[in-house]
Amino acid sequence: MAVQFIGPSGNIQEVNAGKASFATTYGADGSLMTPGVTLTFQQGFNGGISAAAVPAAGSVIWAMRQGAAATLRAIVRKIRVNMLTVVAATAAQMVDLELLRYAAADITGGTSILAANIGRKHTGSANPQIAHFNHSTNMAALTTTGVTFGQSIAFITHSSAALARNEVIFEWDAWEGPIVLRAGEGLCLRVTTAIGAGMTWGVKGSVQWDEGATVAA
Repeated sequence: MAVQFIGPSGNIQEVNAGKASFATTYGADGSLMTPGVTLTFQQGFNGGISAAAVPAAGSVIWAMRQGAAATLRAIVRKIRVNMLTVVAATAAQMVDLELLRYAAADITGGTSILAANIGRKHTGSANPQIAHFNHSTNMAALTTTGVTFGQSIAFITHSSAALARNEVIFEWDAWEGPIVLRAGEGLCLRVTTAIGAGMTWGVKGSVQWDEGATVAA
């Protein structure tokens, strides 16, 4: 059976050859609702304040990875990152963070937040199926043994000029399209430039994601 909707002006909603129609649903806040979503989470991370000129270029400072045996996909809706200079570098330069995918192994070390302790946006949600959610301690590099890095998604640029308390706020929002993580896939933040001499800084942020079984890959 198919239902056709006729509006006040007499317009009839179109259906396909099988007499079916399709709808896109939005929540009360205007956000896109995804069929198949069963769990919803938000978790913050705080890398602390670094020692001078730490970490080295190529260091990962935050990571989350969907479990290799996960039956649900993680649909990342929003990522917010704050970068703050505490003590300015002795010479001006740019500091870049890269948001990118990874796979093949877990990124470990630093502060690890267990699945049971991940923040839930709905108290009825079960534990997420992520394998690891780790962030650096005092901006020290996390361990990436065996990790295969994938595509870059975004770069975040921060100035280390002689302007103490310089702050950059970056957001990735679902309106740009969610980032979908299948079993064994992860997201991380990697420092891509050397940190200026004398500079101390910190990164903190939060991630919002849903988990569901029927979201497109």
